[in-house]
Amino acid sequence: MDSRTDTELMVAVRSGEISLLAELFDRHHVRLFNFFLRLTDRRDSSEDLVQEVLLQAHRSLDSHLEPRALLFGITRHLVFRWLAKRDNERAAIQTHVEDPEIERAPPDVEELWRSAERAPSALSPSSRRV
Repeated sequence: MDSRTDTELMVAVRSGEISLLAELFDRHHVRLFNFFLRLTDRRDSSEDLVQEVLLQAHRSLDSHLEPRALLFGITRHLVFRWLAKRDNERAAIQTHVEDPEIERAPPDVEELWRSAERAPSALSPSSRRV
């Protein structure tokens, strides 16, 4: 582990020591991952979002923000983007469910009756009594 501060590491990264960006990532990725996990409740999404933070931090090497401020600024932006995407997906699903223009197949009444007739046989004899 490098003993330099985050700011010193970022100065070194800006001067060409790109490999030190990994040190900054190692210092902050657990905190970022846990934050995203609380937000998304999904490990895969959280991992993707943490990787996106690192990619955007790499693209933002010209920024003169303190490294932690840069990482968490990127994180805030990604959170808003993720929330908007999630809300748009939910709205699309809700619209699809409530859309009266969508034709729905009528239930197969015969199949429903066959299922109802088979159901008691799946129960134990003592459970079949009403």
